[in-house]
Amino acid sequence: MNKRLALFFLCAAFAIAAYLLLDEWRFEQLSSLAKTQQLWEQDMEMMQENHQLPKAWSSIREIELSPGSQEALMWLKHLQVPVIVDKKGEFKLQILFLPWAEEGKQGVFLQYDLVDLKSPNSNTVFETNRTIMLTGERNWLEEFVKGFFPPKEVPARPATPPPKTKLKN
Repeated sequence: MNKRLALFFLCAAFAIAAYLLLDEWRFEQLSSLAKTQQLWEQDMEMMQENHQLPKAWSSIREIELSPGSQEALMWLKHLQVPVIVDKKGEFKLQILFLPWAEEGKQGVFLQYDLVDLKSPNSNTVFETNRTIMLTGERNWLEEFVKGFFPPKEVPARPATPPPKTKLKN
């Protein structure tokens, strides 16, 4: 009986590890657009579950997208904003969307402004911004593998001064 139970737990642990590895591999194979859509939806869910959004968020009548660049405009044509619109709502959600790439990292910057449509001055009642990282961050799988196979130390070469150059007038 104990052997069967141990075998069951071993198989269950293997199945869970295989699932996690496959899920991580699948995510890494997605295009930047598909990663953005998935992570944007997850981020919105997380903000709602953690009560980071105001009550007015459930009363959004319209969404105004502001692409921060030509690239952003192309991305927005293929993405769906993960916000529910209420035709009887009292607020407009303005979203500045700006994809970026820097030093091997890629991400998307989002600026949310919730505007009261009933106020004479279109007052902003809530604002926040988010950064969604698509690449460039070390993931748990990479850290796990490095724990078993640490990188080899490469001895540093002695620094050599640059050759002298002459400027022509």
